Amino acid sequence: MPFPYHPTHLTPQHRRGSLTSHPGSLALGAALLLVFGASWLTFSHPPVWSPEQSAQISAARQAACQRSVTLRLGSKSFLAKPDQVCSWLQPVPQPTKQLSPQPLPKPQFNVNAITQWVHSCTSQVEKTAVNGKRQVDSAGRLVSLLKDPVNGATVDHPNSLVTQIKTALHSSTGNVKVAGKLSPHHAGFDDTVVADPPLTYHPQPNEKWVDVNLTTHTLAAYEGDKLVMGPVPVVHGHRLAPTVQGVFKIYSRVPFQDMTGIGFDGPYSEPANYIQYFHKGFALHPAPWRTSFVYTPDTGSHGCVNMRPDDAKWMWDWADTNTTVVTHP
Repeated sequence: MPFPYHPTHLTPQHRRGSLTSHPGSLALGAALLLVFGASWLTFSHPPVWSPEQSAQISAARQAACQRSVTLRLGSKSFLAKPDQVCSWLQPVPQPTKQLSPQPLPKPQFNVNAITQWVHSCTSQVEKTAVNGKRQVDSAGRLVSLLKDPVNGATVDHPNSLVTQIKTALHSSTGNVKVAGKLSPHHAGFDDTVVADPPLTYHPQPNEKWVDVNLTTHTLAAYEGDKLVMGPVPVVHGHRLAPTVQGVFKIYSRVPFQDMTGIGFDGPYSEPANYIQYFHKGFALHPAPWRTSFVYTPDTGSHGCVNMRPDDAKWMWDWADTNTTVVTHP
């Protein structure tokens, strides 16, 4: 029958100890567990905002999403509504530390999104200047206006507008209004030199007379053989209401009149000043309602010679009753 073995030759220090017999070891183990646990929490999981912090951040972003931005460029205004402004917000950054207090992030706006919106606005008002076309004689005087010039414009310092909008969104509350400046670019003319058109009327010395050329669509004023004004572009009769041709005299000058009648396109009423009648209902007068004085057969007048307002005023001051008017092809 076997007997249990109980060694008795081991000294006490060689016998197996326990943590209860060493309280210092127990405290050290607890401290290490706390350090390793905190490290695991910090490095194994990204820090997050607390529910209270998240609610405050969300409220600030909701307030930012209630704002609008108005950008005025020249005579045009552009509006970024709140939902568009809200789309410019950058994502909420994560906290940098899990267990330490830190300030809550304010709503931040993406400068690239603001830049794209400003560019979309400026592209609608900026224009490249386009030269007009005309024929001139050897002295550079107008023979015929073929195409109107179109002025251009550019927005001054568009990057500054982006900065102003971003700064206002970050530093203030309420809606944002910013104005930009447009710089005009004036177009000129591309001229083609053509032969000097011959005079079709032989005036008396110093005789005042008006030349209306229905081929080049121009008007000029002479005193004898001397050109004193023009040629300037005019719009004469429509192909269905051509201007009368011949040599006439101004017989009536009316400072202002509502010119009415029934034309090729039905009844019309055209208030005008500085009206100078030279044959029946045919007259020289300004046409401020016209934006272009490039003549085409389908954009002609009801038969009168339409002039630019400044040219008509000059003609009113220079001519008088019995001034000769010559209309010819």
